[in-house]
Amino acid sequence: MPGSPDQPLALEAISMNMPAPVTENEVAMISLAHTKASLDAYRPLWANLSYEKASVVFVKDGRFTKAMRDGLVIASMEGSFTKQDLQGAIMGNVIDHARRVAGQVKKILAETLVIHDSYQLTMDIEEEIRWLGGFMPNTQFSAWVTPKHPDPNDPVQVRAEFRFWVAEARALIFADKGKAWAGEHERIIPQGQQYPSGDTHQDVAKLAAETFNAAVLAAGWE
Repeated sequence: MPGSPDQPLALEAISMNMPAPVTENEVAMISLAHTKASLDAYRPLWANLSYEKASVVFVKDGRFTKAMRDGLVIASMEGSFTKQDLQGAIMGNVIDHARRVAGQVKKILAETLVIHDSYQLTMDIEEEIRWLGGFMPNTQFSAWVTPKHPDPNDPVQVRAEFRFWVAEARALIFADKGKAWAGEHERIIPQGQQYPSGDTHQDVAKLAAETFNAAVLAAGWE
């Protein structure tokens, strides 16, 4: 069925919205646009507003009905369906996208981060994306660099969180060194560099990792 994990909705929609062939980067950017449109439609539908208020329109395509917003396909429905069915399909596509890009981000971070032997990169993708449903879905996911044996009183320990947005190619880096208590540690990312952005999640993940590498090299692991 269109929109399944084997045939992501954004890839199916390329044939409707873009001339072939397209690059991997363009596919990622198209997927981002579809996910943003999907979330923009999902919130008012969840609040039981009308399709008109949600800016959702429908186009028949054989036995399927394409739900669209901002000129982009956000769900492909077979046969008759309810508003609740559509909400479920839209969020299912968002979750598929989130799982896919989170996996890409995790792989790039693991390949690019230069981490001391006493530290680890952690990211539980399924735990991160389980909060996507609901009226105000959590549209972020995170990865962490933490000590393997954390000690909140260690004055030289480093901690970092890399927070990414599901429908936007941007991130926020929280990184500090020192004791875990308020006022007893210092941020190590230079001001203005904690907000990496780009065209795709892959771009942002690489930039975030490189920014952290440079910062921790300057600050030191010990």
